[in-house]
Amino acid sequence: MKINKTSYPLAECVFSLTDTHSLGIVAFVARLKDIISGLQRRTSRQTDDLRKARIEQRALIEACERLRDLAAWLKPQEESWRICTALMLNTPQEEKAIITQADSAPDRNEEPELDRDIPFMSPRDVNLSHYPLWKIIREIIRQTVDIRVYELQTHLKAFGVDTTRSAIESALLTHREEFRITKHGREKFVSLRGVEDAPATTRKRKH
Repeated sequence: MKINKTSYPLAECVFSLTDTHSLGIVAFVARLKDIISGLQRRTSRQTDDLRKARIEQRALIEACERLRDLAAWLKPQEESWRICTALMLNTPQEEKAIITQADSAPDRNEEPELDRDIPFMSPRDVNLSHYPLWKIIREIIRQTVDIRVYELQTHLKAFGVDTTRSAIESALLTHREEFRITKHGREKFVSLRGVEDAPATTRKRKH
């Protein structure tokens, strides 16, 4: 059996090959342009997203630092508030009239308001024996410029804190970073080293 071979002109074959190669180059260039355009669009979107994310990250870092600082500030302040509130709740009945309406102590028999922003006083919080003696002393002295040690003992007793003079002096000496003890004649006066409040003195010192 004879196979018929079709013969093509050489020039026609060369043209056909050149044309196919050119089309391939065109298609490659087109795909490359699409890829580059896609990369440009993606990097543009990513640039915007990264900028927003970094701004948010900085804000969250600052918020986190503020949260940590606030938590460190809140703990002692809330404890101070609880001690002051407990002192007011334990104020002698005959002295409660001096508590003004604006600064009135909460009634221990009153139902607590449903306000999450205000600390809640439990029955345990009202009991002053729950707190260290030196912290109770600190809150009392904050309301004066200074105070005699025997006066301090008298005031503590008025608030229902039954303690001795030796226990008071021991608490003062143990926490020297908080209290300053000075002598005037035979009397000892106690004041705070770092005064946060600036109350008016309740008495005049004799010179």
